[in-house]
Amino acid sequence: MEKEEEMRNLQQQIQILNMQKQQIRVQANELDRALDELKTAKGSVYKSAGNLLIEVSKKEAEDDIKKKKEGKNLRLKTIEKQEKRFASKLEDLKKGEKEK
Repeated sequence: MEKEEEMRNLQQQIQILNMQKQQIRVQANELDRALDELKTAKGSVYKSAGNLLIEVSKKEAEDDIKKKKEGKNLRLKTIEKQEKRFASKLEDLKKGEKEK
């Protein structure tokens, strides 16, 4: 019974990680769209700082977006590593159940 509970827990964790990956990919796509818009932007560029919009240079805005994108990519890699670890543990538990 203990292994079944652990297997359910791992499956839930994998499901949560999949949802997080999906959210991060959506956010990364939004950042890509922002970069594309920034390339064609004419005039002033603003970035959000809490409840304020602050005028910044295109270069500063671009650097900020790229930094956020790098963070999303790093988080995605971390989640994928966790997901592989959980999937491996789950597979080991399933093999153990079959061998009984």
